[in-house]
Amino acid sequence: MNRTLLTDGLPIYESIKRSIRDRILSGELKPGDRVPSEHALARTLGVSRNQTRQALRDLELEGFLERARGRGSFVAEPSKRDAPTNAGRQTVSFAYPRFSPHGQTPYFHLLIRGFSDRLAASHVVPQFHYLDLQRDSELSLLRNVRASGVRGLALLPHWRTPQVCDLIESLVDGGFPCVLFDHSLPTCPVDFVCTDNRRAYRRLTEELIRRGYDRVAYVGYNLATSVMEERLAGYRRALDRADIPYTPERVIDCDVSESVRSEKRLARGAQRVRALLDDASPPTGFVCSDRLTAKLVEEAAVGAGLDCGRDIEIAVMDDEIDPDHEGELTRLTAVQNGYEIGRQVAELLLARMADPERTVEQRYVSARELFDRRRADQAPRRSRGRRSERERKEAAMKHSE
Repeated sequence: MNRTLLTDGLPIYESIKRSIRDRILSGELKPGDRVPSEHALARTLGVSRNQTRQALRDLELEGFLERARGRGSFVAEPSKRDAPTNAGRQTVSFAYPRFSPHGQTPYFHLLIRGFSDRLAASHVVPQFHYLDLQRDSELSLLRNVRASGVRGLALLPHWRTPQVCDLIESLVDGGFPCVLFDHSLPTCPVDFVCTDNRRAYRRLTEELIRRGYDRVAYVGYNLATSVMEERLAGYRRALDRADIPYTPERVIDCDVSESVRSEKRLARGAQRVRALLDDASPPTGFVCSDRLTAKLVEEAAVGAGLDCGRDIEIAVMDDEIDPDHEGELTRLTAVQNGYEIGRQVAELLLARMADPERTVEQRYVSARELFDRRRADQAPRRSRGRRSERERKEAAMKHSE
């Protein structure tokens, strides 16, 4: 096997899978032969282990391979291919970008579990695909998914381009079941399920205002995506309902998404926050798009000699909260309901498979609000007031030492 198999226009995992399957069908690989491990394949082909893991997993489901714990994967007897582990079942794809650490968060683990649990009694087998953060990877998946043999697709679309929209619309028009999740594409008439981000960020902002923080800033990144647009809209709605003027200067796009993260960009984002804190009338509350931007605000605040929880308050949607540690929060926090989103994605996909002509449905799932689950020593302390300039300078000097 060599790297030329990756140039056939198929998703990488599918190319690897087909190459191994062809070698088995041709007799080059015989029953009982051991195939290279996912690690060895990844090293030889120069691809990620996610791709080789997916290929070997699919071949096992289709009855071409058998796995022996501690020994590896082996070619199965031909009779196993007549009755593979997913015999009599339909298969659907669940695809999302392999961005780190988002794909490894408790939110995504719960989302996958909800999706799998809903399919468990339906005789439908899920296949999980992790896409590289390259536009061609997503386009390749959409062009080839119908020919791959799966009956439907659940997709988190990363690239919001006319090409992606056209391909998804073509699948839908052709009767191929497709459900989007987490990110929507407003111009595509397709089923989707996502968090009610507008409501969540209206509630986060309202909670800051309720606690007395009337100068509230918004710190996010990549504000042109559907998720970030909705979160910013929720923030603006809360200000409007409280008769607080919207100030564009208090909205910061840090440009520090995990897919383009670099030390320079992180530093630039922190500088923008620090400049806002040094303003003559600085914000006392910050609504942050995620954990990364919340961390930037905290670091900028400490560098300015401010105390988070006393001088400023942070509200955030945090996907990395471990359910077992919800009592240790230091910020006003909302959490996406990953399990319910995954369950409803599967539910919509099954409904679309049963009735391709059904009306397009768009579902919004409420986030879980953890406003009252903070450590006792992190209760709001705004009544003490902001520290004096001298106290702030002393704290900043101590931080820089």
